[in-house]
Amino acid sequence: MVITTAEAKMSSAEPTDGHAPSSPPAKAGLWERVKRALVGSDTEFLFFRNLTFLGCLSTVLVGVFQYVSAYHDKVADLAKVDFNAATSALTETVNALSGPLSLQDRLIWYYSSAMKNKTENEDDAYETESARATYKSYDDSFTTLNAGIKLFARKMEIYLDLPGDLNHAAANNSLAKYTPISASILRESDFNCETDMPVFGDAYMKKLTPKDDSNDSSNNPAINWRSVRDNLLTLQYCFEFTDQAMAGIRHWASKSTADKSRSKAIDVDIGKLKNLSKRQSQRFNDFMSVATFKIEQFRVTYQPNGFLCAVLGVDTALDHFAHVCTPRLIADQ
Repeated sequence: MVITTAEAKMSSAEPTDGHAPSSPPAKAGLWERVKRALVGSDTEFLFFRNLTFLGCLSTVLVGVFQYVSAYHDKVADLAKVDFNAATSALTETVNALSGPLSLQDRLIWYYSSAMKNKTENEDDAYETESARATYKSYDDSFTTLNAGIKLFARKMEIYLDLPGDLNHAAANNSLAKYTPISASILRESDFNCETDMPVFGDAYMKKLTPKDDSNDSSNNPAINWRSVRDNLLTLQYCFEFTDQAMAGIRHWASKSTADKSRSKAIDVDIGKLKNLSKRQSQRFNDFMSVATFKIEQFRVTYQPNGFLCAVLGVDTALDHFAHVCTPRLIADQ
């Protein structure tokens, strides 16, 4: 039997196992061809997808670190402004204080030495000549300090007390229920320059009562020993009080035209004056300690706490409740 070529082709195309031939595979779609061309397999696709995610995450982190860096630079600039303003105001105040205090102490020492050596009535004695050479400078500095004390006190409040107080808000201010002190209030109160000294423990508030024993509760003045302003005002008040107590020394040092025995007649209690001078030195040191502490608080005020303070939005929320993140300008207080 002769098999034709066509029949041979048909016979070879028939399956030997009796099943029908399968259809040819469908062509791959455009996306499949692109994916295979790019990554080659599903495993490689996942790898590149994770790599892309990590790239995005690193970009975000870089942005956060840049924000943190810029934030800290801003904080440093603000801290520098406040620090310079505070140190400038403190330097001006200390210069106005140190001269009169030093000259007052010298006059007391000259008179004490003259009394000890019995040379108070000798015009050419060292103590007498030195006292008379000192008196004019003392009198001028006394006048200058008294004229500028209110301005100095206000500067201490603005540039040191407020920015150095982390809880300065009125609702948190322990002075809110007290009347701020002044020189006139100290004069009218029971404040004693010999015994009432700064206290920095729990009893740092010194409530004052009127000399006339008034029971008027509407006026409750108090000294806050943690305030640079209040330390300055009490220091100046006691300086003035000491000046009044040394009236006899001033007559002696100024070469008054009054009788030379006048200085003895004006009750000069040299022991009391020495004690007052010693107390003044301590007050000045306490004033400087409180001022230094307030300036040191700037470091806390302008130091963000932790990573949350670097997260935009979170820092504002935290500062609203605890004042721990966002820097605060003096003008905003």
